[in-house]
Amino acid sequence: HLSPRVPRRIIGRSLRRPVHELFAHFDDVPLGAASIAQVHRAVLHDGREVVVKIRRPHLRERFTADIRAMAAAAWAAERFSPIARAGNPSGFVELFAQLVLEELDFRIEALNMVELGVAAEHADADYVRFPRPVPGLVTSRVLVMEKLPGVAYSSVEVDKEVGENLLRFAIQGVLEHTLIYGVFHGDLHAGNVLLDSATGRLSLVDFGIVGRLNAEQRMALGQFLVAFAHMNVRAQLEAMVDFGAIPPSMNLDVLVAEIEREVRPHDLAEDADIAELADRIGKLVQVLA
Repeated sequence: HLSPRVPRRIIGRSLRRPVHELFAHFDDVPLGAASIAQVHRAVLHDGREVVVKIRRPHLRERFTADIRAMAAAAWAAERFSPIARAGNPSGFVELFAQLVLEELDFRIEALNMVELGVAAEHADADYVRFPRPVPGLVTSRVLVMEKLPGVAYSSVEVDKEVGENLLRFAIQGVLEHTLIYGVFHGDLHAGNVLLDSATGRLSLVDFGIVGRLNAEQRMALGQFLVAFAHMNVRAQLEAMVDFGAIPPSMNLDVLVAEIEREVRPHDLAEDADIAELADRIGKLVQVLA
C-alpha cells in the first residue's frame, strides 16, 4: 500500500483541488490494492458514496523499460529458436504493451464502463450493474466512480437465482454483447464480479481491459459458433481465417486432417463432461500453436 500522504497528493495534483474540497470523507485505508492501482472509499459532499482509483507513481516509465526489454528478448528468441517462433513472443509483447498502456490511462477505463453500461441498458440486462464515473473527477491518474453494492461472488453461497443470473451474464452479458455490440469485459474473474445478496443482482468492476471487435470480426465469430455447434472443423477454421486468427495462406486441408486425427471432434459424446471437453480443447490449442 502507498503511504497515506501519497494518494492525497496524487489526487490533489491530478484533480487540482485538495481532498477535503473534493470529498466530505476520504478513507486513507485502501479498499484494495493491485500492481497498477489502489482504491479508496470516499463520500462526496452531496452524500454519494464513491470509490476512488489511484494509479501508482512512476508506472509508465517502469512499464516502458520492461516492454523494451521484453521486445528485445522476444526478437532474440524468434531469431535463434524455431520453437520460440512458433509461440509468437513478439505478438505477445505487442498485445501486452497495448493492454498495459491502455490500462494506465483511467480516462479509457471510464469510457469502457460507460460503453458497457449503455450496451447492457440497451439489451435490458437489468440483472447486472455497471458503475458510472463521476463527471469532472476523471483524469489519466485518478478515477472517481459510484460505489456499487456487493461482494465477490466466490465468497458467498450461490443459490439457484444467483446461479441463473451468472449463467445469463455468461451468455448475454459476454457472448451476446460481443456479437451485437462488439464490446466485452476483458478481465472477468471472481474479484471483478460482485454479488448483491439483498437483490441477487451482479455488479461488475475494473474496466481497465475491455475488448472490441469490428463488424467483420463479429461476423466471423458468429460463423465460428455455428460451425462449433455442428462440429464442423473446416467451417471453424474458415471462420478463424476471416477473424484474422489464422493466416489466409494456411493449407486448411492439412490442418483439418491433423485436428480430426488429434482432437477427434466427432467422437465427443453429447453428455461429455468438462474434463473431456477441456482435454479436447487443449489438444486443439496445441495443433493450432
